[in-house]
Amino acid sequence: MNRPYTKSRRWRKSLALAILTSVSLTANAQSNGDTFVHLFEWNWTDIGRECTEFLGPKGFKAVQVPPPQEHRAKDYGALDEDAWWVRYQPMSYSIGNSRSGTEQQFRDMVSECNQAGVDIYVDAVINHMAGDGGDGTVSSMGRYASQNNYPDVPYSAADFHNCGKPEIDGSDYQNNAANVRNCDLVRLDDLKTESENVRSKIIGFLNGLTAMGVKGYRIDAAKHMAPADIQNIVSRLNPIAGTNTPVYVFQEVIDKSPGQEAITASEYTSIADVTEFQWADNIGRKFQGLFEPSFGQNGKLADLETIGSPAWGMLPSDKAVIFVSNHDDQRGDGRFAIVDYNDEFGLNFIAEAYQMAQPYGYPKIMSSYYFNANEDRSVSRPTVPTNSPTGGCEAPYGPNRGGSEGWVCEHRWTGLANMVAFRKTAENQALTNWWSNGANQIAFGRNGAGFIAINHESYPLVQQLQTGMADGQYCDILSGDFVNNSCTGDIITVSSGQVSVNLPNRNSAMAIHTGAKIGGGSGSNRQVSFTCNNGSTNLGTSVYVVGDSAQLGNWSPNSAIKLDPTAYPTWSATISLPANQAMEWKCIKRLESGGGVQWQNGSNNQLGSASTSTSGSF
Repeated sequence: MNRPYTKSRRWRKSLALAILTSVSLTANAQSNGDTFVHLFEWNWTDIGRECTEFLGPKGFKAVQVPPPQEHRAKDYGALDEDAWWVRYQPMSYSIGNSRSGTEQQFRDMVSECNQAGVDIYVDAVINHMAGDGGDGTVSSMGRYASQNNYPDVPYSAADFHNCGKPEIDGSDYQNNAANVRNCDLVRLDDLKTESENVRSKIIGFLNGLTAMGVKGYRIDAAKHMAPADIQNIVSRLNPIAGTNTPVYVFQEVIDKSPGQEAITASEYTSIADVTEFQWADNIGRKFQGLFEPSFGQNGKLADLETIGSPAWGMLPSDKAVIFVSNHDDQRGDGRFAIVDYNDEFGLNFIAEAYQMAQPYGYPKIMSSYYFNANEDRSVSRPTVPTNSPTGGCEAPYGPNRGGSEGWVCEHRWTGLANMVAFRKTAENQALTNWWSNGANQIAFGRNGAGFIAINHESYPLVQQLQTGMADGQYCDILSGDFVNNSCTGDIITVSSGQVSVNLPNRNSAMAIHTGAKIGGGSGSNRQVSFTCNNGSTNLGTSVYVVGDSAQLGNWSPNSAIKLDPTAYPTWSATISLPANQAMEWKCIKRLESGGGVQWQNGSNNQLGSASTSTSGSF
């Protein structure tokens, strides 16, 4: 089914069609207003439901999903033999069955997310296969392999590197790029990606996923492959199914210490976007107040005024995928400077809100599950589904949510989910009206499109601050939702461009944007003619319209407006709506008794603020 696609037309940024050349994949860079989420270790069915019920309506651009290929089933050497990292030890390129589900469930997920307007980014593990062939253990599909011998691909010894030692040494990362790229990463059988036999199998795997509707790829462990190898593979990927638009690609390249690494992130930016690990490290040190030798003092939020400028030594904004934390960092690999839900109450929240509010990079929200910090870093995902009343996304937050009963679901935190719309509204707008107390209270605007204030001190932030925004009342989207031209949270008044900020608590924040201005849709009513074409139905089923206003049911099928089959299979009706208010809507088929909903495919239909007729089609 196809839920509302809530990316408003004024926010969407069309992507130029590109001829697929050796560097064409970089043409599909994401909009400065986009946000995506990593649903770490979720299963396919839950991801499909989340796209339909939450990610699409909130406007997320995409979701990064777990590696789908057949993988090692167990790691008997880990504290938890079902350790999450077995997903990163592939045994073949089949997606017949993984920890997240079956191939059919994967296909259904892709279809549901695409219909909801949410792209799928697959975590592609193409640098290596399993550790020592999986040590002879069974795969997620009940099959076996051995070191450098994977009959279900097939791969043999000739398809793997042999650098003369068991694995990469720690010193290689500073001194020997060849070893980093040609030796085994933690004893994972390292593929010879310069080989045409290997390349063709990887390309076939990825193009097969693209044909199913996948629209992007995270290239895992890209640092461990030569740029020329990745360039060759990326240049041969098919465009998004049914289009000439290249798939989106970003590469995992860990380069936290510029000038001290044998391999740098900048070597890969001509191919596609790159993960900017320095971003997470830099803002983590500021939010945690860690000592920084380069500053000669403890980090503080006031230092962030110029972050993203060349002086910080990070990747260009249009090449950088950024995050507050990722699945590796949370579990000990660089955990020292990383902010996540394990830190003091509210710190993760304000760090994520800050990341969404500022203009640098393409932000990814990490959606986690609970574990006991570094001591239990192998722990596998919770045993309950993400919609479980005890441990799922909607379960009450508390100290008992841990281990096997704890999905954190950061992306569903009210304020963070609403910051997706903030970022869209502020697309391509510069950071303006910066203010700080010189320490850990900051505020800034986005050139009149939005404004945020953050308090990370132990005392209140009480200030009259310039926002650069038009006068009026706005919804504080970090405290509540903006729904049907009203606010469930705090209402903020801007007068003469200024706002009275009062944040009494440590790790608190407020944020407003022009898309959540109260009273923007008021005025007299107009009569609008709605038409849904090709609405063939069975007995007991009718066609309805539903949309993003109270008059159109606020996207709830049970509150949708029924049309009349005046020229069946064309359905129509005239509905009274507020004047001067643009809306988005869709046709749906629904049982007259409720349920059995079928959504119109594709993007939302647009109703202009002055339009008196509009149509959609199944």
